[in-house]
Amino acid sequence: MLTDVLAPHGLPLGPSLLIVAPALTASFTSTLTTGAIAALAVAGMLVIGLQGGHLMGGTISFGSQIIALLVMSVMVTVFRYLRARHARELALVRTVSEATQRVVLRPLPRRIGPLRVGSVYLAAQEQSLIGGDLCAAIRTPTGTRLRLTTLRAKASLSRHQSTIEPV
Repeated sequence: MLTDVLAPHGLPLGPSLLIVAPALTASFTSTLTTGAIAALAVAGMLVIGLQGGHLMGGTISFGSQIIALLVMSVMVTVFRYLRARHARELALVRTVSEATQRVVLRPLPRRIGPLRVGSVYLAAQEQSLIGGDLCAAIRTPTGTRLRLTTLRAKASLSRHQSTIEPV
């Protein structure tokens, strides 16, 4: 808006630059802040129109610019809201998946009979604590049984390392 006020008459820079503010804001702030910046951009456009006489005498170009700014501001704010909602849903799904994984994939005991057992689970994908592997160990009358099982077809991507040492 300041560029339009300071620019020579007939060179409207503000309208074309105002559309950038909501778009940039949406990439790093909340939906509420994006909406507020969008509203400020539209208000700034109205001030430019009033000061330059574009609003009352009205040019088709200025009218279409303000409509474009309004439409883009609403779209950017809606897309920011949808992105935030998707991020919340993803966080919830990850939390539930990790809790389920912890219930299913219980840690192995440190000792099973005469054996010391140690294991580390490393998920195949970065920032993921869940995968498709299952391990279990049990002491039977005939010895110790260790079971490593793949629950999904993509098991080659994950690594489960276990060691068993006789005492």
